[in-house]
Amino acid sequence: MAKCPLAATARRVYTLSSVSLTSARLPPGPRDIPIIGQAMNLNPDKAHLQFTEWRKQYGDLFIFKLLGKNCVVLNHPETVRNLFARPEFLEVTNDRPCGFMAKYVLNDSQDVLFRQYDDRQKCLKESAVNFIENHTAKDEQFYEQVSVEIQQFTAGLRTHMHKDIDLMEFVDPSVSRQVALMLCGKLLSDTDPAMTSFLGFEHAANELGKVKNQMALSACPFLRHAPGKLGGSFRKLAENRDKLLKFFITDTRQGTGKLRCKGLVDALMERALKEKQTNEDWLSETFIHGVVMDMTPAAVKPIQGSLSVLLLLLVNYPHIQQKIRAEVISVVGNERQPKLADLLNMPYTHACLQELMRYHTPLPLSARHRNRIEIEFEGFIIPKNTDIFTNLWSIHHDQRFWKDPECFQPERFLTEKGTLLPDEHPLRRNYIPYGVGPRACAGKTFGRNSLFLYLTNIVQNFLLLPSTSEEVPVCDINYFQPGIVTRAPSFKVRLMDAARRE
Repeated sequence: MAKCPLAATARRVYTLSSVSLTSARLPPGPRDIPIIGQAMNLNPDKAHLQFTEWRKQYGDLFIFKLLGKNCVVLNHPETVRNLFARPEFLEVTNDRPCGFMAKYVLNDSQDVLFRQYDDRQKCLKESAVNFIENHTAKDEQFYEQVSVEIQQFTAGLRTHMHKDIDLMEFVDPSVSRQVALMLCGKLLSDTDPAMTSFLGFEHAANELGKVKNQMALSACPFLRHAPGKLGGSFRKLAENRDKLLKFFITDTRQGTGKLRCKGLVDALMERALKEKQTNEDWLSETFIHGVVMDMTPAAVKPIQGSLSVLLLLLVNYPHIQQKIRAEVISVVGNERQPKLADLLNMPYTHACLQELMRYHTPLPLSARHRNRIEIEFEGFIIPKNTDIFTNLWSIHHDQRFWKDPECFQPERFLTEKGTLLPDEHPLRRNYIPYGVGPRACAGKTFGRNSLFLYLTNIVQNFLLLPSTSEEVPVCDINYFQPGIVTRAPSFKVRLMDAARRE
């Protein structure tokens, strides 16, 4: 039978119309260069700043291509809530892209952070959150050990009174020890082989986790075997990964060493035993190992970064330092260490911590999501397997939501009576430093508690003064050290005995 020219023409017109319609329904965005997309226009370490500029031009939801992949960026808190937490999207927008770390370090995403949003991920996340957010906050043995660590930390600082020091050289290892305590249930000395492996993995993961390195390794995984910095970092990571398995998991299962309190590894092993008793024997050492690897950099780096910014703020704004100290002395005094229960009676200090997470936003871009099917959202089509970024930086520095967003103003989180704004206050709707939905940060309470204890113990004991040997940098949100987790530039302070200066 002869083909009808009219029918063929109609089919071509229909096809072209469909493509045009679909393209028209994609979100707006910058014009892409063929094949590479926006690769030449993005500084991987400062992508959040470029995304913020594009938001001003293209709106709160825009799309671009990066090396052939569709990428969508969200820049409004309600847009984020709607896409990741609404029931109709919950199951399809909370997957993760399978990047280099997930495939080659975490045994094809046998973990909680990078795993797809499935039943096993939900089980792991539930167990981790229940322990980190609920158990540790109520475990007196755990915080007895935290108190010991902070006592040792402040004692170490006292040996450097009246000297110009880089305070973060003391803070960083102390935070690492506290996170290791949360994982394995005991305080580790810096010379303990378990702590050495923990720090080695943390440092190598931080190096490989840099956006530019992830882009290179995802495109060319063979680089992990090459000589040079990337290959060396991967080999160091792999070596310490295997040591973490021994020191944090195998030894714990065999009862090696005396545990002074319960750690996350113990909690997951208990969950594994329950799963086995119900014929659901999937929670293996590999999965528990994956959670330990997740938590090592994911818990340590944000706390360290936030403390670096907070301490620089205290030096730049002595009146804020004095107000926090006055509240600490009023509630705690000088005779005992601050404890978590004191936070309820310290609204100004609490507001400072909330403002810190807005002002600093340690993770400017949240971990990427990926949608498993094509979806229609807010009048636009988001193609299947799009990488979806939340620009937390833009949300927390947007003049539509925050007055003078570049200024550190704890009072914005206080009522006229000096109490904390309630959770339902409209301003709090714009505050999402830990993300939203089922992929929200698993350790937000642990992180806040850590910041509170370090801050209050420091100001209770010391007055932080500017260095006399070098100029202290201003605290400017545009000049934080770049990375997946940002931090303040290096600076030195002079410590004085706070009690003697009063």
